[in-house]
Amino acid sequence: MLPIYGIVLAITSGFLYGIRNILIKKITNKGFTPTEVNMIYNVFGLMVMSVLIFVVQEKVIINIINYPMVIGLGAIIGLIALISGNLQNNIFHSLPYSYATPFYSMMPIIETVFAFIIIGERISAFGFLGIIIISIGAIHLNLSGNKTERISLKQTFPIIINLILFSILSVFQKKEVLLTGSLITIWVMYAFICIWGIRSFPQLVKKKDLLLNNYKPIGTYMICAVLALFTSLSAYQYLPVGVISALRNVTVPVIVLIGSIIFGEGNLKSRLIGSGVIVSGAIVMGFR
Repeated sequence: MLPIYGIVLAITSGFLYGIRNILIKKITNKGFTPTEVNMIYNVFGLMVMSVLIFVVQEKVIINIINYPMVIGLGAIIGLIALISGNLQNNIFHSLPYSYATPFYSMMPIIETVFAFIIIGERISAFGFLGIIIISIGAIHLNLSGNKTERISLKQTFPIIINLILFSILSVFQKKEVLLTGSLITIWVMYAFICIWGIRSFPQLVKKKDLLLNNYKPIGTYMICAVLALFTSLSAYQYLPVGVISALRNVTVPVIVLIGSIIFGEGNLKSRLIGSGVIVSGAIVMGFR
């Protein structure tokens, strides 16, 4: 049986990531570039993590001294997170939501492969079978809306690159979480993202009025994004990377329903089939 704490954290992060992705499209349509949205979130995240570390008196400097690779790994994680985050924001801004989302449903399979290659992480045969079943169900569910627009291979290529970057990022994040814990891992990542993306700050200052006028969707986005990352990375202490990613897909039925209300997509029969497949995959994953 999978650890209950890991299951709850992974599923919670799935809900939060789904809401975050929907809000990205709404915010970028308000006049912000995808890069600016990413930087707004990371600056907010750095402040939140700094306060949390201060409150719980987490010994950041001592942890970094004890594990010097935290800085190097943090710099790599920050750079990959900045690139992949900007790329994903661009994808959700420029492509139909119903087209882009199914690709991200394949993340559990890809992350499982990279976790095995990079850190030698293994899962049971039932676990891997469950991951595949959940991914198939999520893809089917995400394709159950209106007919998808025809997209060229050139437009699909950034999504493939994004999947690879996110998979590598997840594995590196787990490696750092196991060294220092989730709080310091997130703090170091946010810090480096802000350093790498410092060129975006002057442009954001010029848009302070736009920020104030859209504080509700932006505020909701920032809170969901920070909590999604925190719950996801905290789950790394209990479950394999691919399993966490697959469990996040268990939330897809609800997220698709929310997306259909906002974007007017829908096919109840297909939704029910996809949801059933996802639940079946989750059950199989729990077998030993």
